[in-house]
Amino acid sequence: MDLSAIQIDPSGGGLAEYPAGATFGPRSTHDWEWVWIVKGTALWAGDDTEHQLHAGSILLIPNGIRDTFRWSEQRRTRHGFIHFTLGDVPAGLPAPEHWPRVMDPGGDHLLPPLLRHALIMFRRGDPHSRAACIHSLQLALHCFITGSGRIDDDDHGIDGHPLVSRALDAIRTRWREGRYAPLTLGELAAAAGVSQGHLIRVFQQHLEISPQEAQRLLRLDQGATLLARSNLQIQAIAEQCGFSCPFHFSRSFKKVYGKSPRAFRSHLLAGGNRPLSPLVRSMIRHT
Repeated sequence: MDLSAIQIDPSGGGLAEYPAGATFGPRSTHDWEWVWIVKGTALWAGDDTEHQLHAGSILLIPNGIRDTFRWSEQRRTRHGFIHFTLGDVPAGLPAPEHWPRVMDPGGDHLLPPLLRHALIMFRRGDPHSRAACIHSLQLALHCFITGSGRIDDDDHGIDGHPLVSRALDAIRTRWREGRYAPLTLGELAAAAGVSQGHLIRVFQQHLEISPQEAQRLLRLDQGATLLARSNLQIQAIAEQCGFSCPFHFSRSFKKVYGKSPRAFRSHLLAGGNRPLSPLVRSMIRHT
């Protein structure tokens, strides 16, 4: 089959992390969506069906249904997601109403690395990366529908400048420990293995922002994800992202995203696309 005949247009994606007991929905889906669980568990309900998801589960959510998520009560849950619109289904594939909803492919399957690669390419945002994202999604959908794609897993990431990557990884690691407590410049430099001055120069050269500003943008991006993909109150989201004052979070968020947190959430619930992370936009300008 010519995979290019599967018409896919990605419109959003990212990684979301939730505190224990968080929920999302009910919502009405405006497009198709991949969801894959990285850690934790979730109960997904939609279209008169329920599925218990765990680490490794991959869920394909169709357009035009009402669904809800209930995340683990005991621990934090992390998942990746990609939204996309779908055109006509080519001959040779079953009709969408007969497609599976959930797969637990295990580590020797092509599907998990394909979705991770698609997300990385989508977040880069340039035309060549977007084309690679679409191709990965076409292949992923074909594997999911047909049950093909079992391989020996060869998982690896695609990073930018190694010092930037090390510092950002330290921020993400701190985030996964619970409510975010911002890292000092000294801690970021230690994680990267260089002096504070050298780390500042690398960030300015690579992204034209300081390490502290990159950290702030990542915190706001996590806030945008929680606004988009949870029912948490804005005060709780501010706390999860390391802002002691909800007003400070809202003011900072509006400066970066052009909308208040409440307006941003309403925009997405009405079917609007989520903009690229400002940090990702900085990376795109310098790739």
